[in-house]
Amino acid sequence: MSQKSLCRIGVYYDGAYFGIAQRYFYRDRSIGWLDYRRFHALIEKAVWKHERRYPHHRVVRAAWFDAVTKPSEPSAQALRFDRRRTYDLMYSGIEATYLPKGANSADSINLALAVQAMSDAWHDTLDVAVLVTGSADLVPLVRSLMQHDIRVMVVYFQFEGESTFGYVSDYLLSACNWSLDFVALERDEEMKDLFLGAFRQPDEEW
Repeated sequence: MSQKSLCRIGVYYDGAYFGIAQRYFYRDRSIGWLDYRRFHALIEKAVWKHERRYPHHRVVRAAWFDAVTKPSEPSAQALRFDRRRTYDLMYSGIEATYLPKGANSADSINLALAVQAMSDAWHDTLDVAVLVTGSADLVPLVRSLMQHDIRVMVVYFQFEGESTFGYVSDYLLSACNWSLDFVALERDEEMKDLFLGAFRQPDEEW
């Protein structure tokens, strides 16, 4: 049997979770805007460190799941931000799914994410699934993906900001094959340049 030359990576975002980290780094830390394409390049390098059976590693699938409200009178700034985020996701090759925000929106996001990831696994379109989340509710998804011979990495943000925080469940960490603490990269002298390289300076319209 010939060995595959490309390790196919699927990245599945909890949009609210990632958005909190983006705002933390931009507003609280003034580092820059966490860029999706550069973030994917970092993920490819992280997967390569663990999965050496393939000579090449590439994100071939990326999906974003978030809950949104419909404000009665949205401000011009809010409309501009939403438009720029939509374009940013689109030009980064990330398929966005938006769900109505409500009391159970977190459950809806996790369910939609799990359905998409399992569909991709079922159709044999990926070798590694990367979950950008901190929720223990996705542990059953991790186990199901592994039953389909998919390796699973969780990329998470653990921090305490001025008005928000990032977290990850220990249950999720123990369930996955590999994990990447993005914030910890900044404290690692060998990885700090890789950490800083994931950011860009947005233009004034942001």
